[in-house]
Amino acid sequence: MGTLTKFSAVWLSIALLALAGCGGPAADQTSPAATSAQADQDEDPDRVLMEVDGKKLRVWQADALAAGFQDGTKMSNRRKAVAGWIEVTLKANEARRRGMHKTKANAVHLMMIQESFLSSALNDEVLNAIPGPTAEQVKEEYSKDPGKYRRPPRVSVQHVTVKQRDVAEKVARLAKEGADFDKLVKEYSINQDRRRKGLWRQSSYNHITTFIGAKVRAAVDKAEVGDIVGPVRGKRGFEVVKVLHKLASTPVGFSEVEDSIKKKLTEQMRAAGMAEFLESLREKAKIVDHMNVD
Repeated sequence: MGTLTKFSAVWLSIALLALAGCGGPAADQTSPAATSAQADQDEDPDRVLMEVDGKKLRVWQADALAAGFQDGTKMSNRRKAVAGWIEVTLKANEARRRGMHKTKANAVHLMMIQESFLSSALNDEVLNAIPGPTAEQVKEEYSKDPGKYRRPPRVSVQHVTVKQRDVAEKVARLAKEGADFDKLVKEYSINQDRRRKGLWRQSSYNHITTFIGAKVRAAVDKAEVGDIVGPVRGKRGFEVVKVLHKLASTPVGFSEVEDSIKKKLTEQMRAAGMAEFLESLREKAKIVDHMNVD
């Protein structure tokens, strides 16, 4: 959905169906032709599947709700939809019994829930009607500046994490004196990655920042291959790092970025199309601003 996730839209549909009364106008109507066409030929789409205190849920309504579930069979998804409808209906009935539907605030929220759902459905319809970029447009976008499409630089490191600075200084000294770094990791490191000898192979610098720390990333960036870096304060303590290998940023060919460029252009075109559509609605509508009226 445009403004709702597919999952939340399912439960919002269930809520709207329950709140509409499902024994009143919303439930007693017969199935639309489009919905009937989707039903099994040997099943009456208007057959009542479930009743709660006189409110009825019909086959076509349950299947419309079940369409939002995509992780099961038709019948299992229908059962999920029916179970959800029962839960929401029971709670909605109790809310009405307590008079909660009569408060102005709740009335406004109920109105906006329905309006928001319709707005989201319209978003989907409008966005799906906006054509995506052509193959030529995607190639043209790439050709504007091929140099900006590059693989990020990568680095391979081995590190020891300790809690105390004096221990980190000892580890750094031993490493610079030529001690076996694998043994230093095994003996001193408190990090879980000691099980793989503290190795990070061909990691992006952002990866180093996320899992070891920004100061470590900066120090490694400045270091040369073979250098021992540290002690440097990291996310889990003090770090001593051995720089094993560096791979510079390299250009990326069109085929490798074609999909990402297409996705970006699609999002841009949809955003522009939606803005244009919304502006057309504003031009047609009669909007009176009373915000600043005394």
